[in-house]
Amino acid sequence: MQDKTAVSTSMLMGATMGTVEGVFTHPFWTLKTRHQGNLPLTGNLFTLYRGLTIRIVSNIPLDVIQATASRVCFERLLPDDWENSPKRYVAGFIGGTISALVSGPSELMMAKKQFDGRPEVSQASLLKKIAHSFKGFLATASRDGIFCSSIFGGVPILTKTYQKEGLSEFQAGLKAGIICGIAAAILSQPMDTIKTDMQLNEGFISLRKAFYHRFQQKGIEGLFAGLGWRIVSVPISVLILGNLTVFFENKLDLKK
Repeated sequence: MQDKTAVSTSMLMGATMGTVEGVFTHPFWTLKTRHQGNLPLTGNLFTLYRGLTIRIVSNIPLDVIQATASRVCFERLLPDDWENSPKRYVAGFIGGTISALVSGPSELMMAKKQFDGRPEVSQASLLKKIAHSFKGFLATASRDGIFCSSIFGGVPILTKTYQKEGLSEFQAGLKAGIICGIAAAILSQPMDTIKTDMQLNEGFISLRKAFYHRFQQKGIEGLFAGLGWRIVSVPISVLILGNLTVFFENKLDLKK
């Protein structure tokens, strides 16, 4: 077993995971975002896949960061005397929060494209408006931390547990992916909703004020706007990425 995975190996794993996951989940992201912003739902494939290029381009570095940062934290940075389960969850959460450096600006561009049809923001424009591009960063980081924790921690841990209970590798991975995905979707939904509010606000608004405004206007239910779409898309993502994590760990004999 490899005690320390080569960074290049982690990056290749992340690139593969990001490409596969982006294609399968983008339509659900579109429906969720339109619902949160009170736009009519649609079955038009062109609309559902609008912004897919941004998603694929951003998904690769996003999942490269998540896979690499999570594994580096797990294998090299976190204390060796920690128990395996909490260590995996913490490593995944850290990897997810770091990945928000990519997901925040890219989702802002995708959201703007859904709501006003603006052309994709060029790199030059992004650099000039760097502060604007990171609107909603704290909410995005919290959401992505929960998401990545379920992938790097939840799915591998539960898969091993279910296999010990007698399920096949396929059955255990499927069950673990669905359960962890549903849990991640519910736990991270308020932060995802607030993230969208902050990104679509014309000016800058703090995380606390965004929570207050959403709660005052729509109550607890408002914090979970769009959950119906994420309860489908997030489990698909977690199922794909979590089981790819397990697959790579087994095939490459990585530290588990």
